[in-house]
Amino acid sequence: DMEFIDLNEVWENFKPYLKTHSIFPIIETLGGGAICIGFEGEKKGAIFYFDFDFGCFYLEKDFDVFQKLLV
Repeated sequence: DMEFIDLNEVWENFKPYLKTHSIFPIIETLGGGAICIGFEGEKKGAIFYFDFDFGCFYLEKDFDVFQKLLV
């Protein structure tokens, strides 16, 4: 069964780490990292990987392209 989560709760958990990067978590990864989407400025709509130990990494500028790379 698919489990739904409260996005406000997710944002509150990640906010101290991600707000300065202008990214919002959309997929949690193994090890507690997250695939994120940019929400303002040049980062808006771009996809990033955030790791608590190593920081924020750019993956792709377009969500649709990123999604196609997954399948």
